[in-house]
Amino acid sequence: MLKLLRIALSNINTKYFERNERDFSYELYHQIRILKLPKETEVTCESSKKRFAMNDTILNNKLIKRCFFSNGINENSRIYRYPDLLIHEYDNMNQQLIAVEIKKRVDPTLIKRDLAKLVVYCKGRLNYKSGVLIIINPNDISRIIEMPDIRAMLKLYPEVQIWIAKPNKPIEIICKETLNKY
Repeated sequence: MLKLLRIALSNINTKYFERNERDFSYELYHQIRILKLPKETEVTCESSKKRFAMNDTILNNKLIKRCFFSNGINENSRIYRYPDLLIHEYDNMNQQLIAVEIKKRVDPTLIKRDLAKLVVYCKGRLNYKSGVLIIINPNDISRIIEMPDIRAMLKLYPEVQIWIAKPNKPIEIICKETLNKY
C-alpha cells in the first residue's frame, strides 16, 4: 500500500502543490481512488474510527502525550483526532493499513502533533500498519528534523515516516533508517 500511495502522490498535478492543504488532500484522495486497490480497501477523508479512544494506553507515553496534547490542543476537541486520509477496510479493525497526515506549513508544533497522532493510530488500539506525514513543497525541513521530539518519534516508532513531496521530484522519505542523513 505504501507503494500505491507513492504512485498516487507522484500522479498529482503540479498546480495542487501550490494550492491549500485541503485541495492537495482531496486530489491525493482522488489519485489513490483511481488506482487498483486491494478488494475491500477504501480511502476515507478525516473519518473517525469507532474505536479511537482518548484514553488509549499509548497516550500515557510521555513523549507522545507531550506532542499530542501540545498547548492543550486535542484534550477536549474532536477536530484534531482524525488523520487527513485513512487507507483501510472501513469496518474491519484487522485491516488498518495507512493513516496519512498532510501539512503545507512547516510548523514544529503541528508537525510534532501530527507525528504523535500517527503514532497513536499505529501503536494504539487501531493498530494501523503505517503512518505517513506528507509535507508539501517545504523550503527547508532541517530545523524540523533536528528537533529532539521529532527525531525520537521517528527512531522509536518505525511505522511512522515523513515524506517530503515536491512537484516533479522523487519523494524524500525521512524515517528511522534515513534519519542519520540529517
